[in-house]
Amino acid sequence: MTASTSALLAELFEFQSVRIFIGTRPLGTDLPRVSHAVSSGQGLVLVESVLWPPGDYEVEFDGRVYCDGVYTGQTVAHLATATRLWRQILPRGHQVRALVIVYSEGGGRMTLPAGGRGDVAWVRPEGAVPAICRLGMEGKRDVNRRALATLIAATSVQG
Repeated sequence: MTASTSALLAELFEFQSVRIFIGTRPLGTDLPRVSHAVSSGQGLVLVESVLWPPGDYEVEFDGRVYCDGVYTGQTVAHLATATRLWRQILPRGHQVRALVIVYSEGGGRMTLPAGGRGDVAWVRPEGAVPAICRLGMEGKRDVNRRALATLIAATSVQG
């Protein structure tokens, strides 16, 4: 999935100010690394991708994901936490959002969790690029060097 998501996100390189980071996490934390972070000017969108079977999906307040009323064993709590931490870390004025790209496993009907609820939005692959543009590419497009350096450090093997 990471390769599929990377290929999908490559469309964003048509915009000059876009930088894509793979495997980021705020320095000094033990949070799981976020698969992709898309930076553009003063916007940052943290992107994860999942492969789910058909069903009706919901996310509880604590981040736990349910399919047809049954807990799936998955959570987005770490992604919501990372979003809040990045808002504190990056220079003032940065907008930070999170997006989960949901790939469908097999056919069948799939209902995604309510979009934009809390810190995490949900989208199918065909809607990912427009969603990222909407969530993280509005406002100033100038690259902030301090923010860029922070993201590079957060992507390093040592970070």
